[in-house]
Amino acid sequence: MNPHCTATNRHHRTLQSDVCGWCTRCGYYVESHTCYDARDRDREEGRDDARARARARFVERIALMRDPTALAVLAAADCVAVHTIENVSFNLEFKTNSGKHGNMALEALPLMLHRSNAAALGTRTLYVYRDTVRNIEGCFWAHDALPFWKGKLPLDEFGNQKFPDIEEPLRRAFPGVAFEDSRPDGSGDPFVIVHESRLASVLTPDWRTVIANVTALAKIGKAVTL
Repeated sequence: MNPHCTATNRHHRTLQSDVCGWCTRCGYYVESHTCYDARDRDREEGRDDARARARARFVERIALMRDPTALAVLAAADCVAVHTIENVSFNLEFKTNSGKHGNMALEALPLMLHRSNAAALGTRTLYVYRDTVRNIEGCFWAHDALPFWKGKLPLDEFGNQKFPDIEEPLRRAFPGVAFEDSRPDGSGDPFVIVHESRLASVLTPDWRTVIANVTALAKIGKAVTL
């Protein structure tokens, strides 16, 4: 997986700030919990002690790893929201598109893990999507049935599968999706793609309403089943 995109993608940062700020105003604690966070805080605060250097080396190393455990760590959700009073929490994933194509490309491994955890434990992960070129915005839950168009599996510089240990699990997790090889100079991550013509059927337009409904259900003591 690539280094945490919130450090480099201004559209991603803006979307994350918009959603997390709104959640905070609505009574949630919101924290980012990826393995990059401590390193990024060290950089922001100008820390260069032995522990900070060790954290930086850890992040540099794990970002190069291709074994399943490291990949699962790198696939953590962008943030987690925990209500300050009510018994409700959920993960948040932020996806932006500012490219020439209107398709929604989702990193396959995090989505697979969010869906697996939802099926096994009932965990909730809300994806919030913003296309800054076509002015499209909305959200969906990770466990929603999505009409995938196709998938992409990256090759390494030698033409071999970059992540051979997770190729079969990904194919099992997304049955019926035709995976294609993607060239080494691409993003470097496995993706599943929803065609732009299907976005209207996938996205709930107002993520604020979705989060408000989850909170309201918790306030009246009803189990949140999504």
